[in-house]
Amino acid sequence: WCLFLLFFFLFRWVLCFFFFFFGFVCFFFFLLWLGGWWFFCGARSPARRCLCGGGRGGGGAPPPPPPPPGPASPTLEDIRRAMQRPRPGLAAQVTMAPSSRPFHPPESSPPPRQAGVLLLLYPLRGELHLVLTVRPSNLNYHAGQVSLPGGGWEEGDRSLKETALREAQEELGIPLQNAEVLGPLTPLYVPPSHNLVHPFVAYLPYHPVFQPDPAEVAELLEVPLSTLMDPRIRQIERWERDGMEVVVPYYAVGPYKVWGATAIILAEFLFLLKE
Repeated sequence: WCLFLLFFFLFRWVLCFFFFFFGFVCFFFFLLWLGGWWFFCGARSPARRCLCGGGRGGGGAPPPPPPPPGPASPTLEDIRRAMQRPRPGLAAQVTMAPSSRPFHPPESSPPPRQAGVLLLLYPLRGELHLVLTVRPSNLNYHAGQVSLPGGGWEEGDRSLKETALREAQEELGIPLQNAEVLGPLTPLYVPPSHNLVHPFVAYLPYHPVFQPDPAEVAELLEVPLSTLMDPRIRQIERWERDGMEVVVPYYAVGPYKVWGATAIILAEFLFLLKE
């Protein structure tokens, strides 16, 4: 028993010494790390302090404020009311038109071909979306550009509204018999294709299962209306076209630039909504 008690007390003191020594070493390395952090990220190195989020006594720049929330998504009733208002026409269209763009065909030219396009709205994830198409790169006109689904009038179309519905149905691969047409927008002359485009706004009460025609659609873009109404996506660039500098406004939608006729038509629609 004496030997047992002796070994017990010796073991206890050795264990206490070990934990004391281990704690001292950890505390020493903690102080070493703290001193190194202060040296490299503190007041002696402003550039490094900026990378570390600012140090003690460094006076680093405060973090930028969070961006303001975007506009709320309009409801179907908002759009119905907007489509009852007088169309602003050219006054809204010019806000997204490239500089020196003609809005009327030349007097010596034959009458332009009539065409219809569709601004198709539908609910998705609790808010209204608009579908846009990216055109294949091998088309004769507007290749690779973002556009609205639609196309030219054909014999058998009883109206340009029917043209817009038929062409959109063929492009998107969805039935549109149950689509509610909310109204037309101002027709727009498109110089490259010599078309007079008649836009129509329509609504589907469900999210359609798109099966786009690969000959006419390279990609589909499902854009929330709240995104299009956000003024921060409106950008301006200067392009050189035919040896001249052209000021081109566009909507920055993800990696795409929505410009030209599509942006001009959207500008009138968004003008009605923002009123």
